[in-house]
Amino acid sequence: MKKYDAVIIGSGISGLTAALILGQYGKRVALLEQFSNIAPLLRRFKRTDIWCDPGFHYTGGLGSGGTLSVLLKCLGVFDEIEPIPLSPEGFDIISVNGEKEYSMPYGYDRLAEYLCSRFPASSAAIGIYINALIKINNETAFTNLDLDLDQFSVSVYENQSLKEFLTHAGAESELISLLGNHGYVLYGSPADEVPMPVHAYIMGSFYKSSHTVQNGGDAFVKAFEKALRNYNIDILTNCKVQKIEINQKRAVEGIRTEDEQYIECDTCICTIHPKQLLKLLPASGVRPAYINRIRNLENTTGSLVVFIDSDYYPEKLQKTNFYRFNEKNNNQGDRDYLACMAAHPDTEPKGRRSLTIIKPAKVETYKDFFGESYFKNYDSYTNLKREETDKLFNEFLNIFPEMKSHARIVDSATPVTYNRYTRTDMGAMYGTKQSVYKRPLSSRSSVHGLYLAGQSLQLGVMGAIVSGFVATTHLIDQKVLREQIRKCH
Repeated sequence: MKKYDAVIIGSGISGLTAALILGQYGKRVALLEQFSNIAPLLRRFKRTDIWCDPGFHYTGGLGSGGTLSVLLKCLGVFDEIEPIPLSPEGFDIISVNGEKEYSMPYGYDRLAEYLCSRFPASSAAIGIYINALIKINNETAFTNLDLDLDQFSVSVYENQSLKEFLTHAGAESELISLLGNHGYVLYGSPADEVPMPVHAYIMGSFYKSSHTVQNGGDAFVKAFEKALRNYNIDILTNCKVQKIEINQKRAVEGIRTEDEQYIECDTCICTIHPKQLLKLLPASGVRPAYINRIRNLENTTGSLVVFIDSDYYPEKLQKTNFYRFNEKNNNQGDRDYLACMAAHPDTEPKGRRSLTIIKPAKVETYKDFFGESYFKNYDSYTNLKREETDKLFNEFLNIFPEMKSHARIVDSATPVTYNRYTRTDMGAMYGTKQSVYKRPLSSRSSVHGLYLAGQSLQLGVMGAIVSGFVATTHLIDQKVLREQIRKCH
């Protein structure tokens, strides 16, 4: 029986990050993945000759000197990834009720100029907003490498929602709606719930620069696979964790798998959805308050994703992501929108890439098909999936009728699909919701030696990677790691 310095549960990009950092510092690491390949959400799949990206579409922070670029260099994988910039004059188009369109540029000065041209009555509020984005990011680790790695913004905006902040700044309602909707599609929380620092941290990276990547999510997967081979890391796939063993002192002492392996360790970094984590912990080993806190976390919405092949794309779908909001259907914080991820011509130099269409999906629609019910009700699920897929495809064609004779459905995925492949609770698109009404989880749990990382702590590719770095600071010298990162700037 081997004893490891750390066992990492889940091989998404946060788990890969944590494994690679610990390996670089000579730690003996086991990386556990329930599926046959690592990074099942990041990894593309192929239907006939079409590549489909289920998890990665675009990211902030990949510009020159950007946070994500620096961290990827520190991990030794940046040279394997080819960033492709989206349109700087409008990386995202936000359409509201089919009546107004906003082309959101990146570059703070360009963004401020554009917003002021569309909302001249809110010019002062826009200046306050842009300054707040800059200030909060300057106060936050990883976006400011002079800070300690566990230092995140504790500004006066911390207990304010985005909506509260913009309202106090004097922004008109349409501007609040625009910025709220734009953020919602990238982190899943409405403007009246998302904390201003969370909005600033995530949107600040996109407003600095926005990129997709050649070969999509596979570029990250292959880069990490190559780097992991250089270190003392055991990758165990088809490995489902049954239990995290906790001793009487409420400390981790090992991992037990469903195939009856026992893996001894003093430290575990868990990257799966927190509610799924509770199923692995003995209730007697965890403080009841911590259990209740996780149980009370609210999920972000699930999503229906349709992959489309076409021999023609209109200009606004090529180097720009397109979002159509129907604000008339918004209800209790939900947002009704359709998203089309940019079909950038440079992303697939040796093949064909699907156009990805995304729409929020209510969990109630799929509630009878999670877990074992998927197999018991497979025919009913398949029929529902086909109906919802066709409905979304027709909605897309109503927006882009010029594509009717060019586009066809390649495949689709529902919240049930994402739940099965990633163990994300109810297939939540962004894990747990970031809200001013809920205390956020930190990387340190109530169990000694158990640390958390992943999308429920920090959102998006950049956020998940940051969470992997933060989790490792409990095992290695934070100052040494910070200096390593700063050398890559």
